[in-house]
Amino acid sequence: TGVPAVRSLADLDNLPLPDPTRQGRQPLMLDALRQVRETVGDEAFVVACFDQAPFSLACAVAGLENVMTATVTDPEFVAALLGRCTEHAVAYGQAMAACGPDMLSMGDSPAIMLGPVRYREIALPHEQCVIRSLRETTHCTISLHICGDTTAFLPDMLRSGADVLEVDHLLDFKQACAVVPDGVALWGNLDPVRVLCQGTADDVTAACGAALRTARQAGRSRFVLSS
Repeated sequence: TGVPAVRSLADLDNLPLPDPTRQGRQPLMLDALRQVRETVGDEAFVVACFDQAPFSLACAVAGLENVMTATVTDPEFVAALLGRCTEHAVAYGQAMAACGPDMLSMGDSPAIMLGPVRYREIALPHEQCVIRSLRETTHCTISLHICGDTTAFLPDMLRSGADVLEVDHLLDFKQACAVVPDGVALWGNLDPVRVLCQGTADDVTAACGAALRTARQAGRSRFVLSS
């Protein structure tokens, strides 16, 4: 219907407790992940995307415009909503980890619209809570992605506790290599449309070569070439 499931503090009482084995498409995703792990065995590094991070999930259940407005007009509601979304993100991540992936990947792309300062105040603490909980209860590497030019966000994304930061093509990769210490892996940052979809084979080769050279020149030992 297009009507957000949550519009007020009172609506939070109607949200079910997290149960990834029964809710929505999560059981399907968990079963698919188990089959992938069983099929490839140890021959491939399996990444499980347990989207979404708390702020992103909050925007999905309460409406992007509503949440962005409420960060100013009703911060109490936003904080309570993010608390519930954190519980669901942790539960889904733990359920995925039990299916045997090597890495858990979490996205929080709407958080870029908060700007760096409000991201630090509103979204980051809940990302930290999710990653801390998963680190304590699973053995998986953990990745964080935010779409767009996250150059100004990188210092705080590092504070999330993620092992890997997935960076978009809009970001200056050379600068990212300078800001992010080698102990945290970088994953990116090929343009998925202009290069991989619309580009020629030569375009793809050139873009891949440029990214690899940048990583090598920065002395990076942890880099995943990817869109």
